[in-house]
Order: sequence, then C-alpha cells, then structure tokens
Amino acid sequence: MQIPGFTAEHSLGPGQQGMQGIWAQPAAPNGVSPARVCNPTCLDNCEMDCSDCDDLPTPQSRARCRVYCFRHNLQCLRQCCH
Repeated sequence: MQIPGFTAEHSLGPGQQGMQGIWAQPAAPNGVSPARVCNPTCLDNCEMDCSDCDDLPTPQSRARCRVYCFRHNLQCLRQCCH
C-alpha cells in the first residue's frame, strides 16, 4: 500500500538525523559497542502507544499521528536512556 506524498525520509524533514543519529555511539577499540541503559519507569511514563493512531478516520491523520508518535518516543529514548 502506498500513501502518496508520504515517505519515511519525507517525515524526517531536512537536516534531521533519524534513528541512526540517536543510536550511533563510537565503538570500543575491540569493536564492541556499549549497551544502552534505560530507566524502565521513565520509559513507561513517557512513551506513547502508537497503535492509537489506527483509530483515526483518514490515512493522512493516521500518518501524521504515527510520525508524531515516533518522534515523541525517540525523544523518550533520549531522555530515559544513556
């Protein structure tokens, strides 16, 4: 299924890093990257359930909701994980 005018790249907008910029961490000298440590209580209180977007009436509103939810949850990762 295609939604005209909506792509993942388009939703990020110009100059935004996307997921790679969030999880990119320098590798250790032995090639092993450190694990992310997250506060589960912080994540539980912050993250949104993106499945709620499925209840919206139009494809455009569902797409906008998913983009907003995805960005919000990425911000939660930045806030709750290190």
